[in-house]
Amino acid sequence: MIEFTHVLAVDGGGTKTAAALLDKDGRQLAACRSGPSNLYRDSAAGLASITGAWLQLCASAGLEPASAAARTVISAGLAGVSGAAQRQAFAHAFPSFAARRLSNDGY
Repeated sequence: MIEFTHVLAVDGGGTKTAAALLDKDGRQLAACRSGPSNLYRDSAAGLASITGAWLQLCASAGLEPASAAARTVISAGLAGVSGAAQRQAFAHAFPSFAARRLSNDGY
């Protein structure tokens, strides 16, 4: 079983990324929007949008990003993740998080 204290919930598409930081009981601690995160169109820019959202959320919640990541599960529904290259890019983008979950933003 994964030990975690936070969830980073991400809904990313071609025009914007909506993100929220939740505690393990599902209470929202912070929310923000950042740039697009369609991994098929531009994986690097999309992953940078998610990283930017993470940093903004941590600042709002008073958390230090590096130490909080080790106790955070990232769950993302993103556009453009049907290809293996995009799924692999996401899997390798956030190695310090406790766990990573990815689905298509249609779900």
